[in-house]
Amino acid sequence: MDDALRIDDLVKEYPIGSGRRRSIVRAVDGVSLRVRRGETLALVGESGSGKTTTALCALALERPTSGEVWIDGREVTGMSPKELRSLRRQAQYIFQDPFASLNPRMSVREIVREPLDIHRVGDSAGRDARVAELLGLVGLAGDAAARSPHQFSGGQRQRIGIARALALSPGLLVCDEPVSALDVSVQAQVINLLMDLQDEHDLAYLFIAHDLAVVRQIAHRVAVMYLGRIVEEGAADEICAKPRHPYTVALMSAAPARPGRGVHRERIVLTGDPPSPIDPPSGCAFHTRCWKAADTCRTVRPPLIELDPGHAVACHFPVRRDTELG
Repeated sequence: MDDALRIDDLVKEYPIGSGRRRSIVRAVDGVSLRVRRGETLALVGESGSGKTTTALCALALERPTSGEVWIDGREVTGMSPKELRSLRRQAQYIFQDPFASLNPRMSVREIVREPLDIHRVGDSAGRDARVAELLGLVGLAGDAAARSPHQFSGGQRQRIGIARALALSPGLLVCDEPVSALDVSVQAQVINLLMDLQDEHDLAYLFIAHDLAVVRQIAHRVAVMYLGRIVEEGAADEICAKPRHPYTVALMSAAPARPGRGVHRERIVLTGDPPSPIDPPSGCAFHTRCWKAADTCRTVRPPLIELDPGHAVACHFPVRRDTELG
């Protein structure tokens, strides 16, 4: 399959402070990812790990400090504003908060139609017909177009956001925690909708999440981030069942077990908070919280290497499957 999204050695730095107190925060530190057509890559990790910054850079909503981003075979990091506008037809963003991402002064018809108006797709009648088609596609009744966002529930608002993102028939959607603000029952509806749309339209998703139950349901592959770097990547079933990085093991141990699987994993509680990205630890950034840390971890940064086909880990002492996983 061709890559819908390719990220090579992405770095994003932010200056903080001023004068003598000015310093640099490296929010994303050398991230490389691939998302193939028709595939969902879940990017997971704690808050502050760099997931959303990576997503914003992927769609040129933030300019990376260095590295390259390719969408549908086009390198986008150096694009002009005019070129970026044309890019929006290939890639769209679904935001986390359905209550804040919709303009309360616009009707649903105006919200969903706005991308069509900006890109001058078809005539007025054709755009209205496309709006009706999109609302039906995401399971909203025809009379929804004339109503305002405040008249809908959170799940319905997220469906409106998805309809807007699909208006230009993109091949890539970046979904930034799209169900985290919703009730559990509504989460399932939206996830099922995204999966159905992917099957019908061969969509690629970069899916930002912290809820591992959601990741297990929707993702084909998983990349785990810690303090701006990828520490483990592989097939979703493999990562969820047999994580090899100590950080991933801790994340998976905190996720609710799936009924009927008969798998019990001892809960691992990480001590302390993630280190500050302003002053990250030397060596492996996770060593300050890792129960397997040794002197090497404190001085040498581990590279991301493939331990098994398609399963890469950045750890000097990866967890052994046979004796260390419950």
